[in-house]
Amino acid sequence: MVEPVAYARTGGSRLFLPDGATVDVIRDHASAPLVVLRPIAGAPIVGSFEPTDADQRSRFVASLNGHAAEAGRCLGLAAEALGEIDACDHGEPAGSTEPVPYPIHVLPDAIRRFVEQGAEARGIPPEYIALPLLGFAGAAIGNRLALELKGGWVERPILWTAIVGPPGCGKTPGMKYAQAPLDAIQSALYSAYEGERQRAEQERPRDGGRAVLPRLTSIYTTDATLEAVADVLGRAKGLVMIRDEIAGWAAAFDQYRQGGDRQSWLSLWSGTPLKIDRKTSPPVYVPAPVVCVVGGVQPDRLSDLRGGTVDDGFADRFLLAWPTALPQKWSDRADDPASVEAVRILFEAIHARWESTHPPDIVRFSARARAAFQRFFDDNAAAQGLTTGLAAGWASKAPSHLARIALILHALKNAEEPARDLSESTVDAAIALLEYHRAHFARCLPRMGSSGRSVPAGNAGRVLRCLERGASLQENAGWLRRSDLMQQTRLDASQLSAA
Repeated sequence: MVEPVAYARTGGSRLFLPDGATVDVIRDHASAPLVVLRPIAGAPIVGSFEPTDADQRSRFVASLNGHAAEAGRCLGLAAEALGEIDACDHGEPAGSTEPVPYPIHVLPDAIRRFVEQGAEARGIPPEYIALPLLGFAGAAIGNRLALELKGGWVERPILWTAIVGPPGCGKTPGMKYAQAPLDAIQSALYSAYEGERQRAEQERPRDGGRAVLPRLTSIYTTDATLEAVADVLGRAKGLVMIRDEIAGWAAAFDQYRQGGDRQSWLSLWSGTPLKIDRKTSPPVYVPAPVVCVVGGVQPDRLSDLRGGTVDDGFADRFLLAWPTALPQKWSDRADDPASVEAVRILFEAIHARWESTHPPDIVRFSARARAAFQRFFDDNAAAQGLTTGLAAGWASKAPSHLARIALILHALKNAEEPARDLSESTVDAAIALLEYHRAHFARCLPRMGSSGRSVPAGNAGRVLRCLERGASLQENAGWLRRSDLMQQTRLDASQLSAA
């Protein structure tokens, strides 16, 4: 049996060590997290060699590049048992030294500037702000806007997002910054509530009867009980659950009702009507709930999202981001007031736009956008057929994830005219974001205890699936021109070369 080939991330490069290298040898050569690559079925494994032998390292990497899917599946975390690893490279293209980068360029201009400047001021990755911000936008839109993919299939802006990272990496500061436009909306709602409450107190019946007091409308909550969520949804068009630690929320399910809460939350992600029967108060019925979830999770607690050895689809519902995050250093860079104000105005516009009680606005694809979504749908189905376990579950929900991301981007771009057709460029932007999350979900699989098989993700996965589709065609004997690849994947020349 071939011994595992160990390699270590050292700075910005990878150092390959001899077969069967001991932990002590690895420690001597590495100052960064360690990963062990198990033998890959059907792929050549280079024998013992000196770490400085560039030629043998190149041949080894080439052997992995020919079996990218197997390489992603076989990445193990031998060093995890030693408690020395905070990140893994599961699912990344062979030879890559960093996780798939966040495609910040596809965000609407105002959102992109807000994210870029906030990330620079805090010394954190941009997704620490961008991902929760999209979840907050979904709650601001609520159930007053929906995307019709075809007759009988409608998606609302429901996103469950989680930033993965160790304590102290900046998850919370990023989320608090992203929450600023939501806080502005909540502050306005509270001011309106206070005005109504004071008027009700002044109009108290003279016979000493109790005044009919208003109830506060909320756009976010930190109370995880299903009853509390249902109560708030009775007065709100959308809601976001904010939790610093998502795993603690998931682990507390069914604390009071065995087997009920987790299943109810599964249905909430799907947008299923919510009905809560209560013994001491009237029942609550919400026909079109929009409940987003935003938070963070430590790598060691990712398994809590899975909730056990039987996959129930809970983890599949999350868009995860696990970038490399270094300890925060001091920066004199401050937030840009103009960028913060622009996003505040944008959020207030999309929230106020649908305050009326008229039926929800229905958004539809343009002809070119529909064709782009159909191509993605078929490519994703092919990829799903090559996966197992949690990776397959996530792929099955990818079309819904994509539609919801696209709807939120559309609303942020068209706050004044949201009912217009959703454009092809918005679908392309949503695909770029979705492929980022596919790659990072695969990156998290080992920590979830998943032994399933994944496929290449990110831009590399998009190119591979496009090549596979082209090889099945009779035209040009299965060959594709570079220009065809760029057109079909919607990648520019530099992105295509990197992929």
